[in-house]
Amino acid sequence: MKKILLVGEFTEVYRSVGEALADEYQVQFCPAETETMHGMIKLAAPDLIVICMPGLEPLDNDIFSELNSRWGQLPVLVISTKENFEHVKWHCDDKRYKARFIPIKNSEILEACFNMIDPERIETPEEDLIWFGKKPNLHRKKILVVDDAALMLRSIKAMLEDEYDIILAKSGEKALSSIAKEMPDLVLLDYNMPEMDGKETFEKIREMVGNSIPVIFLTGVNDRNKIIDVLTEKPAGYVLKPPDRDQLKEKILQALG
Repeated sequence: MKKILLVGEFTEVYRSVGEALADEYQVQFCPAETETMHGMIKLAAPDLIVICMPGLEPLDNDIFSELNSRWGQLPVLVISTKENFEHVKWHCDDKRYKARFIPIKNSEILEACFNMIDPERIETPEEDLIWFGKKPNLHRKKILVVDDAALMLRSIKAMLEDEYDIILAKSGEKALSSIAKEMPDLVLLDYNMPEMDGKETFEKIREMVGNSIPVIFLTGVNDRNKIIDVLTEKPAGYVLKPPDRDQLKEKILQALG
C-alpha cells in the first residue's frame, strides 16, 4: 500500500481529508513542525506529502523550505483556499507541486493523489470513474441549510430540492462537520441558534474555507439594527424567515454567480 504523510493542524478539514485518504493509502498524520516532519519523512518514507493549509494560516514558510532543501524528490499536494495559496505559491513553482483549492470533494483529492503517486497510469474515461460513496450529480449545486428548527429545515429543503442537492444541519457544530466532509457550494445559515450562533458559525466557516463558499443568512429578526449586524459580517446576503421561495432562489442564484 502506498504511503502518504498528511501535514497540518487538527481541523475538521484535516480530519476529513485524513479519513478519505485512509481508505486507499497508509496515512501518517504529522503536525506542521519542520523537525517533526523531517523525522517522520525519514521514518515513514512516504510516496506523497499532503499539506492541509486550513488552520495553518499564516503558514510558516519553513515547512516549504524544509521540503525544497531536503526532500526535493517527493511530490507535494497542497490543499488550500485560493487566497491563502497566494502567500506560499512562490515556494511551489517546482513541477512536483500540485495545488487543489477548497471547496473540494474528497473524491477529487483522492484522484489528485492517484495522479501524483502514479502519473504514468492510464486515465479512466469519466463515465467509468469509481466514485467514493454515492455517485454525485455533476450538474447540480450542493447547498447546506443550517437551522435549529426541524420544520424550517424541511420547508427549505422542499423549496430547493428540485434544483439543488440539499444537506441539512441542526447546529453550527454539525454544519462545520458537514462542510469538511461535503464541501457545499453555498450555505444558508440561521442567524439565531443556541450554543454556537450564526455569527460564530460564519466566522468559523471563514477560518476553514475563506471566502470560497458564499453564506446567506436566514434571520427571523426584521429589526434594522440586527440586519445591519448581519451585514457587517459581509455575507453573500440575507433572507428574512419564513423565506419566500422566489426571493430565496433569486438570492441563491446571485450568490452562486
